[in-house]
Amino acid sequence: MESSPSPTIQAKYDLLNALQDDTCHSIGLFGERGSGKTALVKAEIPEYRKIFDAVVFVTVKPLDIWKLQHQIALQFRINMESVKKQSARASVIHSAIKSKNKALVIFDDVSTGTADFNLQNIGIPNPSMKCKILLITHDKNFCNMMRYYYWIPMHPLQSFPSGNFGYYFNTTKEASQKLLEALNDDSCYVIGLYGKKGSGKTSLVRAEIDKYKMIFDNVLFPTVSKNQDISSIQEGIANKLDNVHFERDDSDRVRLMKTNSAFDAMDGTTLVILDDFPTIYKPQELGIPYGGKQCKVLLTTRDEADCISMECDRSIFLKPLSDDEAWVLLQKLSGVNYRSTLLDVAQKVAFKCNGLPGLIKEVTSSLKKKSALEWEESLVSLSHSTARYQIFISFRGMDTRDDFTKPLYQGLCREGFVTFKDDESLEGGSPIEKLLDDIEESRFAIIILSKNYAESEWCLKELSKILECKDQEGKNQLVLPIFYEVTPTEVRHVINRYADAMAKHEKNGIDSKTIQAWKKALFDVCTLTGFEKPSDWTRDQFIGKIVNFACEHKHRLHIQSKYMN
Repeated sequence: MESSPSPTIQAKYDLLNALQDDTCHSIGLFGERGSGKTALVKAEIPEYRKIFDAVVFVTVKPLDIWKLQHQIALQFRINMESVKKQSARASVIHSAIKSKNKALVIFDDVSTGTADFNLQNIGIPNPSMKCKILLITHDKNFCNMMRYYYWIPMHPLQSFPSGNFGYYFNTTKEASQKLLEALNDDSCYVIGLYGKKGSGKTSLVRAEIDKYKMIFDNVLFPTVSKNQDISSIQEGIANKLDNVHFERDDSDRVRLMKTNSAFDAMDGTTLVILDDFPTIYKPQELGIPYGGKQCKVLLTTRDEADCISMECDRSIFLKPLSDDEAWVLLQKLSGVNYRSTLLDVAQKVAFKCNGLPGLIKEVTSSLKKKSALEWEESLVSLSHSTARYQIFISFRGMDTRDDFTKPLYQGLCREGFVTFKDDESLEGGSPIEKLLDDIEESRFAIIILSKNYAESEWCLKELSKILECKDQEGKNQLVLPIFYEVTPTEVRHVINRYADAMAKHEKNGIDSKTIQAWKKALFDVCTLTGFEKPSDWTRDQFIGKIVNFACEHKHRLHIQSKYMN
């Protein structure tokens, strides 16, 4: 099924066709506030200049003939300071426009409140093949008044009827229609909705539940997670059913029988929605009737292969947004418009989000009230599509693993950061080269400089690699040194335990060039902004400060891999 063009694309083409039509002299673009009509016209002015010798853009509100004439004169580079009479100014403007072979005059934000202005009073010639007029309005009454204009509608981005977060796009509408067809099909018992993380699968299903309730007598939406075990999933399903109670010593088989009996006792038809269901299990293993007319199952997952393995009768793909839809959504969520200095970088950010509404929402949320520089940093972050981790923690296990690094790691994960620390993510026996690759594939490095950090060759190699990535052109990696039970002076000047560690490395045969490079790395890391725990702070307060720092710089930590299958 081929989707129709988005509202912006359709209006763009309709406008170009009308402007090139010699029989169409008066054109209007109508759309509700927030539909992006002014932004569209502003963005397309370079294209209009290929058609017309002169393109003039005038903002009508507030209505003031002198100010309108002044805007036009500026664009024609006419000095009218000495021209005092309105009629004389109109004559000058009229002559300037008539001197062009083909001119387009655009009036933005016209309405019934401004409709009493007269084109001739301003100095605009009557609309003709040589001078076309384009009016932009949100006022339907104005459209009705100006019936001789050729009106082009531009519809705003539609929200889901339920009010849940999410917007209707062409891809959303297409998937929604296919889902409803499958749910109404008596030969279709198991339906799979698949798409990348952040594509909006859950938002779509939640928003459409009222429609599903018109088809089924019962709709169950238990809480499911890919990381849950079978017992936890059974508990989630049981909580949605009447008269099901599991005993502590119930086996999986007994739980299955109780759940199955509860489904059999239900009146009418039932739809069970399993969102992000772990494919290592089968619904029938949980006690859900599978393949019968009385009970249908709707699964959401990230891969079509999962739908095949789950023996879905129909698999429906929720496609990514088009570039145009991604841009409209980012504008809607961020408030960036054509007047904003962020326009160019914001559009690039939208296109880097790979058409994923979830990623667009995350990015715009992290960029609220941020500067142009921070938008540029976010764009750089999104451009590193190979990055696997948002945060890499470099630490000496014997010093900090359980008392500090573990709770820090957990705090970062709770905030949704994809974080690497070697005993959680590194496969046993992996070489140091693998570890260095993971540093390069991270956006932010936290270096926990502890008493025995410099005793580890691995830690010093990590430190050198982190600083190399920080200085690498285009990498823009963020680095935060943490001084844990050591002072910046000890690290910077390689004294006390750090001096002992370097002497030990020399004794073990490390060459002087490497030793000097490590010493330089220790000096350089101390020149960066870092955190040293105040003596009167608790560990949790200090960890909270580090986690807050990561959250404040979230705009620099976006990674594409977080949204890949």
